[in-house]
Amino acid sequence: MHIVSLRPALASPERIGATVDWTAKATDTNPGPLTFQFNVAPPKGAFSTVKQFNLGALSGGTWKSLVFAWALTATNGVYRVQVVATDFTSGESDSKTVSFKVTSPVTGVNPVVQETQNPLVALFTAPPCTSGSAMRVSFQPQSGSVPATTTNWAACQAPGAMTFEIAGMYPSTAYNLYSQVSTGSNTVNGPTVSFTTGSLPASVTFPTFTAGIPDSAGDPNRVLFYGPWDADGKTGYPDVATDLSGNIVWYNSPNDPAHLTMLVRPLPTGFLAIQFGPTWNPAVQQYQVLRQYAWAGNIVRETNTGNCAAATDGPGEPGRGALQHDSVAAASGGGLYRHFSP
Repeated sequence: MHIVSLRPALASPERIGATVDWTAKATDTNPGPLTFQFNVAPPKGAFSTVKQFNLGALSGGTWKSLVFAWALTATNGVYRVQVVATDFTSGESDSKTVSFKVTSPVTGVNPVVQETQNPLVALFTAPPCTSGSAMRVSFQPQSGSVPATTTNWAACQAPGAMTFEIAGMYPSTAYNLYSQVSTGSNTVNGPTVSFTTGSLPASVTFPTFTAGIPDSAGDPNRVLFYGPWDADGKTGYPDVATDLSGNIVWYNSPNDPAHLTMLVRPLPTGFLAIQFGPTWNPAVQQYQVLRQYAWAGNIVRETNTGNCAAATDGPGEPGRGALQHDSVAAASGGGLYRHFSP
């Protein structure tokens, strides 16, 4: 077998904030089928798996991978994107790597805030900070109606820019945002920039909430997550997060039938969700894919029932049943998860 091509839909370089779709093609003298896995290495870093093996489509003697949507939401620099094609029946494998340059939208001392596909999430990019220091972002409605919120601290990675997804904002609201750089016991605030969130989309049906207990400004847990899901998968509500008064500050509405999903677990920079999607068994798509998402809805890592079956039943197994219940990111990393079901 041989990988014929690995091509991005957008030419290098591209700026932080863009999404680049990648497609690979390969030939195989064996009956197949071929599966494709995508790995990404950051500037001067090692590869990690982003999209685990999934079945390709055969047409005219050439196997074509599913699209790998790579969201540029980290730092700038030269990345390496790698595809691995494997025929699990014959055991043959091939790989191909392409370099891709990502540039920063920052041109001076001021940070840049960009819209994302989620109207309640912004992408904040700040100039580089000194290695050994750490940065976070503070954001607050310009009205001062609620206290400021801060992101988690992230280690500075000079000479690369620092990028954060800002989530937990109210719809149609003007915000002030600024970075904070911590060096030892000293914290320095950066320039303030403004951003106005969009409205909730009319095409999505949102649940409504009634607060049984009045909100308390002193409560340390300011956000509640909801994963509305019916045993028959018929609610059609998106995953949402609200403040303690029931006001929506985040949502996730995937593009699968009826927007069905199972929010499994929130993470410091996103969440895990079980969703519909194609996998090694083309006849089944319901709850076949486990994805780690960033807050804006970009896929960070992905696996599927075919990989679970390959790990338990041996390579080449198509996968049976559906993913359910709970999953956690494995301590070993590498784009793998531990999945729990009865």
